[in-house]
Amino acid sequence: MSQWYAIRTATRREGAAMAALTEKGFTVFTPHETVPRKVNRVLEAVTRPLLPGYVFVLTDPDRFAEVRKIDAVLGFVRYYLGGVLTPVAFPFAAILEMQIAERAGHYDSTRTRKPNAYHPRKGEKVQITAGPYMSFVATVLAAPRGQRAKLLIEGPFPARKKTVDVRHLQAA
Repeated sequence: MSQWYAIRTATRREGAAMAALTEKGFTVFTPHETVPRKVNRVLEAVTRPLLPGYVFVLTDPDRFAEVRKIDAVLGFVRYYLGGVLTPVAFPFAAILEMQIAERAGHYDSTRTRKPNAYHPRKGEKVQITAGPYMSFVATVLAAPRGQRAKLLIEGPFPARKKTVDVRHLQAA
């Protein structure tokens, strides 16, 4: 009877192992995660294996030798059972849970990532988004790394210097 087994692959060769196993008629699975990565100051989503170096394969014990012959496969994940190293069989439910979680986006950290906090710089024009000066435009006089920035608020009144929480600012 077929079971899911974990196999160890050569470094960064999960894709090659999966392709070779699929070509031989095996059903394979490896969960992938999506993570943000900066490339040339641009944030983009990158997909990579959740368990680097491992692939799950659905096979019968009589086909183990065929799996081991694949170039990118190093061997099965094994444990001692009665003094003999035996490949670990994973329950169908465990693999199914991972497949469902992957399709539902649980391994996609780009979806749950909070946007970067806005940090105004000295001399920038900003718009105030909350408080008594909401929707007013101001010039940043000093922007320390803390939570508050000194502003010169422009409006229908003489310019006023105020300190405002940076969470209530956005670029104008």
